[in-house]
Amino acid sequence: MTKSLAPLIVFTALFICALAGGTYWSIRRPQIEDARRARQEVALTRAAGISLDRTLLKPVLPSAADNAGPIYQQISAERKFHRVDSMREDRLLKLARTPKSTPAEMAKREAFLRQNVSLLRLIHLAVAKPDCVVNTNWDAPNPQDVRFPEIASMREAARMIQNESLLMASEGRVAEAIQNQALGFRIADHCATVKRSSAYIIANAVNSITFEGMRNILEFHGDNPATANAVRLAIQRSAHTPDLSATLRAETIVGYSTIEYFRTASVKDFQTLANHYVITSQDVATLSLIRQNTNSWNAYLDFFETGLLQRDRADIASADLPLPLSYAQISQHAAAFEKRKEAATPMANVLDLDTANLASWRSQSVGMMDVLETSANILIWKSQHGAFPATLSAIGVTPLDPYSGKPFGYRREGAGFVLYSVGKDGTFDGGTPQVKPKDHSPIFRYPAPSYYLSTAPGQ
Repeated sequence: MTKSLAPLIVFTALFICALAGGTYWSIRRPQIEDARRARQEVALTRAAGISLDRTLLKPVLPSAADNAGPIYQQISAERKFHRVDSMREDRLLKLARTPKSTPAEMAKREAFLRQNVSLLRLIHLAVAKPDCVVNTNWDAPNPQDVRFPEIASMREAARMIQNESLLMASEGRVAEAIQNQALGFRIADHCATVKRSSAYIIANAVNSITFEGMRNILEFHGDNPATANAVRLAIQRSAHTPDLSATLRAETIVGYSTIEYFRTASVKDFQTLANHYVITSQDVATLSLIRQNTNSWNAYLDFFETGLLQRDRADIASADLPLPLSYAQISQHAAAFEKRKEAATPMANVLDLDTANLASWRSQSVGMMDVLETSANILIWKSQHGAFPATLSAIGVTPLDPYSGKPFGYRREGAGFVLYSVGKDGTFDGGTPQVKPKDHSPIFRYPAPSYYLSTAPGQ
């Protein structure tokens, strides 16, 4: 009987082994394929001229005489970031939103600047420097540990410059106010030297604050053609759009380097990210569970790395196209990447980069710059011809709306005019002088609209 069962036992054992082997390979084969695709994407990315070398992120340190970086570190310490900056920036914002001030409001602005004179002095020392490299831990093993707390202070610095310039203009020192307001563009340039998405956003935000200050001066003092010309020249000479392509290339290096670092990461690394509010405690638990199996962990990272490099390569190719096309393509890439992000959620939270938002910031910044410069030209044209032009084409060739690729919207309005972009959703029509636009579409209205004369809550 034993002899008769032997073949059955052997067959059963072989069957179980085959079944186990089949199960193993049904799991392992996709993992091997994920690894192959990831290696292929790395090769394609490098072949496209996109470096993945993290050492390229470390900038060359300028001379101490030219470097504003250490001063921004002093500014960051001065503002006592975790305790008083939100209150101070809120007050700065409220002051800036009432450019046409009553004597009492002017006194508040002057008192506020006097209270923060040491901070303002540091800001002026910083903008006098041509270069900016902040001192950070560039060589940290985990790329996510390379942080730039100084850039957060740059937005507040721009608000300080804006309020100082508004005070100068309200005192009749308009030419000085324009020169002072243009210093905000230097702050944006300093911020943009950090090739990271957070710095790119803040650099554009600083430009927006500076354009807002220039707009306020032009709306209240644009009847003087010398003022309009000074604003136009200040923008032409000093305003620069942060480099989206360079930012995307740097973020590609950071993303790839982070994934490669996490191949040997520990639970402690995940917890560190949670401590920095990059991921949640639930994300830590999910990543720790996947990390228990090396093959599964590498396959998980390979899957995400493949999609990340595909998206980044496409974004970089689109970054320097004409703005409407660039924005549309990058938005499409971001939408296509969402499905892969959903399948790799915790790691996607670590490397969450809203590339469509970056492209939108560029369109916003370029739109504001072109609207202001064109508005200055309209005001100069009026001083020469006695009336505002009936159509925008009357003043000659003008820039196109970066959101639509078509001419900006323009119409005469009472004793003045309005010039505007259709904005991100393509539907903005310039609104009315009585209602402040809710979105941030680039716009210039002359004379100054009534909502700038109100200090009511929410204005």
